[in-house]
Amino acid sequence: QNFSIYAEIYPQISNANDDFEIISQWGQHPGNMGESWRLYLTTQNEIIWEAYNDSEQYFNFSGNIDNSEQLNITLTRNGNLWSIYSDNTLIASNETIESPNIYVSSDNINIGARLNGNDNRFTGLISKMYLIDRFLSNEEIMNEISDDDSDLLAYYKFNSGEGEILYDHSGNQNHGTIYGAIWVENVYGCTDSLAMN
Repeated sequence: QNFSIYAEIYPQISNANDDFEIISQWGQHPGNMGESWRLYLTTQNEIIWEAYNDSEQYFNFSGNIDNSEQLNITLTRNGNLWSIYSDNTLIASNETIESPNIYVSSDNINIGARLNGNDNRFTGLISKMYLIDRFLSNEEIMNEISDDDSDLLAYYKFNSGEGEILYDHSGNQNHGTIYGAIWVENVYGCTDSLAMN
């Protein structure tokens, strides 16, 4: 099944020997990762997509990213062709003989961390994310994705929510649960009470 993932991120990659998960789904069955998959960054400024089947690495491919404050990352699947774009530029692609079906698992999709075993927490900010039930063409990637796209599976704004709920703004009510994070208020302008402005 064709699909696309778009994420607007502000990574703060440390020198820790770890991976930084953007989005993933991990099977929760002991000794069997099932149809697990993940999209993540490394300390070597790589972005990697990989998928697993029955605890064996099924396939992966990677591309280099700029060490930028903001990155717009798009992953697309068109049949057996997988592609990664960074800021509208194709940086990696891979064609497989047979691609895993990432929809077969009922396990939760995780954003910003791996929740079974090693956390691999994303450091930095994830501003928004779209999960789209179709392949995005180059032209669509170049243009801004519409918030009311009829093929949106989920649309998350990470500056809009309350408590432990991350709301899905696609209308499909695929709301998320927040773990290990708190909402903060953005304060703009000068915060010095003694300033003469």
